Amino acid sequence: MGFNSVKPVEWFPSAFYFAQIILMILNQFLLYSYVCILKIYHMSITIPDCYNSIVGLTRTDCDCYANMPDSAADSLSGLYIDELVGMSFVQSMTNCENGDDLFLNMEKARDNAITFFQADTNALLLKDFRMRRNPFKGGIGRNVAVSGQLPAVGNYAGVRFYCNNIKGGVLQIKNIGTLFADTGVVELTVYNNSGEVVETISLNTTANLHTQNPVTLELPLHSDYNDHMEYFFVYKVDAANMPKLNDIKCNCGSFKPKFDCKHPYFDKRHDTAYGWADWLMVGGLNSAALPDFTDCGCSTNNLMYGLTFGVELRCKIGEVLCQS
Repeated sequence: MGFNSVKPVEWFPSAFYFAQIILMILNQFLLYSYVCILKIYHMSITIPDCYNSIVGLTRTDCDCYANMPDSAADSLSGLYIDELVGMSFVQSMTNCENGDDLFLNMEKARDNAITFFQADTNALLLKDFRMRRNPFKGGIGRNVAVSGQLPAVGNYAGVRFYCNNIKGGVLQIKNIGTLFADTGVVELTVYNNSGEVVETISLNTTANLHTQNPVTLELPLHSDYNDHMEYFFVYKVDAANMPKLNDIKCNCGSFKPKFDCKHPYFDKRHDTAYGWADWLMVGGLNSAALPDFTDCGCSTNNLMYGLTFGVELRCKIGEVLCQS
């Protein structure tokens, strides 16, 4: 619907009309989005934060309207809703059904428009481009102890993730499982390879049983400051509650993971069960002292030191467009 075909205001007694107007504005950015698609590997409907201020509400200094938010003048595009249709016209849409908060209605309209725009962008890209790698949702690490003697464990143990450098890629951890000798609590710290603490998590353990701990943690796979992002999930070893001997997978099948950052296995293609290996390498971590996470070497073993991970790996198309 073009601007010349806009129907009279009485036909549109809700904020949806303004959502449609902003949608027209946002589609002017479609050309910019299209230029970036060569770098996009997988699409997601997740709305990126950078869209929140793509269109402003108003840049007027007039104090005639109540409850003007501090961010009303924020606009990455230089476009404003009130300059398209006029503030008085927007005010005429407030009523008992929509509420009488002028700016709240404008914000709702903008949010709807961003949602529509994101869906339209994804649909357009899917018409002409295919995914370079499939998203993965599942587990990493075996949830049972294997036979054999647990190698000597230092004061610190855990798991290391070496990530494929995918712009817009994210690792979402849904749960972390524990497989330990006794019932108790393990304090896990997540570090990145800049030496920063990303998160601390308390994990419950049940004697000799795999115990899942729900977690909500999202980690980017790309950084402008590292060739590859790495994450280290580390706990201090308690001699009274030792980890059981579990590993990444059995020594069977065609996929035999070997952690080697000089020759990462995520450059290959893997079957559905090990689809996570298209996105990252996984290895064990065992150290007498807390290691230097900025320089941990290029090889390690395939042990999980009593941990498992329920994850989702995918790309956020909006994040790619924002960063490109």
